[in-house]
Amino acid sequence: MDRQRFYTYQCKCIKAMREIISEEAGYQKMYEAAFPAYTDMNSLVRFLFWRRIWVTVNHLMSKGPFETVLDFGCGSGLLLPLMAQFSDRVVGLDIDVTPSRAFSKHLPFPETVEVFSTDKHPLSSYPDNSFDVIIAMDVLEHIDNLDSVLNSFCRFLKPGGFVIVSGPTENFFYRIGRIMAGKEYTGSYHVSNINNVRKDMNKFMKTDTLATLYYPFPLFKIICGTPQPTPGNS
Repeated sequence: MDRQRFYTYQCKCIKAMREIISEEAGYQKMYEAAFPAYTDMNSLVRFLFWRRIWVTVNHLMSKGPFETVLDFGCGSGLLLPLMAQFSDRVVGLDIDVTPSRAFSKHLPFPETVEVFSTDKHPLSSYPDNSFDVIIAMDVLEHIDNLDSVLNSFCRFLKPGGFVIVSGPTENFFYRIGRIMAGKEYTGSYHVSNINNVRKDMNKFMKTDTLATLYYPFPLFKIICGTPQPTPGNS
């Protein structure tokens, strides 16, 4: 993606999110969707979070176009309009769609984007081979029974499809950075980290590292997983 176009979109998102944070009574839901991280006054924190988006979008663009893409745990929904640029249909799923609804009021989503609550529209409601790509940005570290979710990902991906996952390392440097960043970044609801997530992914798919942000103090990793054909289905 052209850097200037991405930067323009980033600026629009930051403006919208700051307005939402100032307006919304349910601030807790907004910071659980990482609004403070994407809009942080500390440029390093802001850069780190937006860099994850930049890496992911550019990898997707190099592999697309796609028919249907799923953003699992879509949070604010800021990825959805970007993915709509190279996908015929984009689906966002989350436990709570309040943040994405608030965001879309400020930056309306394209007509090809659909956002659903997992309570009313669970992942299991989709037939096998529904998606070309599944994105899960900073969400799998929140899930206890990860094997079940990853097994579902493999079923719902079309042949040749892949998963992109990002998550925190939870190492010493990450914990120190989280403390320095402020109270909004407690991370107390994380049950895992990206290294353990990758170990679970390796049970179901071949994984490759798209990016480590950043050496020598890795705070986040972005992983691509490709399900392997089972015997007799290759």
